[in-house]
Amino acid sequence: DRSLFAFAGLWEHWLGADGSELESMAILTTAANDDVSEIHDRMPVIIQPVDYARWLDCRPGTAEPILDLMRPAAVGLLDVIAVSPKLNNPRSDGPELQTPVSETNS
Repeated sequence: DRSLFAFAGLWEHWLGADGSELESMAILTTAANDDVSEIHDRMPVIIQPVDYARWLDCRPGTAEPILDLMRPAAVGLLDVIAVSPKLNNPRSDGPELQTPVSETNS
């Protein structure tokens, strides 16, 4: 239905050896579902809105309460479309990177 969802991620604010403040983050991945497996063997862990509060709750001090969220997304959740290979270049920018391309134009 193209509603919002979130990728599971970790964020940390810390001090480097030289005393500088650094922020780092990572997107967590899992095995690809059937929709994505033809493209790659991994995919981001997708957190559904109903699970946002549980994902963000750090009070337990352990990952045990959220381990069940670390799974491939349900098949059919995502639309898989071909986009410009320029998307793989971090210097590329612009809305045209999201424009679907036909298989013959890629």
